Amino acid sequence: MKKLLLLLLLIPNLVMAETYLRWKHITDDWYIDTSSIERKNGNIFVWQMINSEGTYKPTMTPVLSTSVLQEYDCSSGTIKPHAIRMYEKEMGEGDMIAYAKMHGEMSEVPANPVGQLIFKEVCGFH
Repeated sequence: MKKLLLLLLLIPNLVMAETYLRWKHITDDWYIDTSSIERKNGNIFVWQMINSEGTYKPTMTPVLSTSVLQEYDCSSGTIKPHAIRMYEKEMGEGDMIAYAKMHGEMSEVPANPVGQLIFKEVCGFH
């Protein structure tokens, strides 16, 4: 009985640990999902996430983390978002509040320090 109780107490911690293992901390509250990195047509696709408080305005639902599927062209230094997910808890935990596909053009990787750190980390995988 003690072993069963111990196992039941450890399972949530193991699940949480798996979540944190797949997200590599880049800086501040920014992460990339190293398990999602995929190369297609010479470009790199990866989910990146930020933990930050916000609100999904259509329903006024609180959001604590947002992840975006980005496409990186490492040779030209450009980026394009493909999808966005918003979650009720940090680290993409809890209920997914919103999901949307995005359609845009490739644009320059942001010149800010966070954008440059993520770009260097992602493009270092190829």
